[in-house]
Amino acid sequence: MEEKKKKEIIEIPGFDSRYNRHFKIPIIYHDENFLIVNKPYDLRIDGATTDCDTEESLLLTKFPEYKGCLKLIHQLDYSTSGIHCWGLNKNAARRATRSFRQHKVKKTYVAIVRGFIEKDKFEIEKPIAKDPNHERRMMIGTKENPGKEAKTLVEVLKRGYFHPILCTSSDEYSENTEEGKKDKDKSTEDLVMKATLVKLHPYTGRTHQLRVHLQSIGHPIIGDYNYEKPFTDHERMMLHAMKIIIPLENENEKEKEKGYDNNHQKINNSLKNNNKKLKIDHESFNDGKNDDPKLTHKNDMEDIILETENPFENLLSDNK
Repeated sequence: MEEKKKKEIIEIPGFDSRYNRHFKIPIIYHDENFLIVNKPYDLRIDGATTDCDTEESLLLTKFPEYKGCLKLIHQLDYSTSGIHCWGLNKNAARRATRSFRQHKVKKTYVAIVRGFIEKDKFEIEKPIAKDPNHERRMMIGTKENPGKEAKTLVEVLKRGYFHPILCTSSDEYSENTEEGKKDKDKSTEDLVMKATLVKLHPYTGRTHQLRVHLQSIGHPIIGDYNYEKPFTDHERMMLHAMKIIIPLENENEKEKEKGYDNNHQKINNSLKNNNKKLKIDHESFNDGKNDDPKLTHKNDMEDIILETENPFENLLSDNK
């Protein structure tokens, strides 16, 4: 892993004609099993490319040999930037998705939220449910709409003042005139917000979990169109997936352990019946040992441990 991280990072260029925006997709890890990128904000993972490219379509322009091979391991919201992983074969994807399913994956996000959060470290444990009134929104569960349990650890990194970059439409001013440029600069300088930079650790992986949890305590993520009220029309939503740890358990080792546990169960079941002679399958049990090299070799895939820089680290000022 360390050797691969030292190599020069490949960046795939992209362009969103809807907003006349150029961007790049840095590839932060790539081997025969996984392709992992630092996804830009406002970019869909996959789907139709009628209106704009997707992360998947741009990856295939760089690696056409992966057509039909890219396996989606997990999701990342359109507006969220950060680490996103693809599997390059069924075995790798199966191991990674199993870790997600069993809640073994550890993820760390950073965000800038409205207002000063008082506590330095705390947990939010509230269920997340679909909002019946909005197709693309979630909500805190209720008695009538309980949803699924969700838990997030919040750590405050800094409190300060945030100067958003307003995305004023061209109808309101003209960037081609000196007057328009001055108006835009003035509107940006005049808007100062109390804000908190936080580190977020989701214990569960519910849709929009971090965004809904932060909104529920009165500190929505700045630039979150769905959950920040009033909405700050900043250039992006201030949420970034900064770190991920994905354990990649060896399936053969897992089967060996399973066989060991099954034989222990045989012993326990036999002990419960005093009228039957205790029988142990020594060939398969063998005190938990197995001479088959296929079952004793080390994990042939390294656990994924990746971290990006914090893009929000220097965005809060101490003074207005």
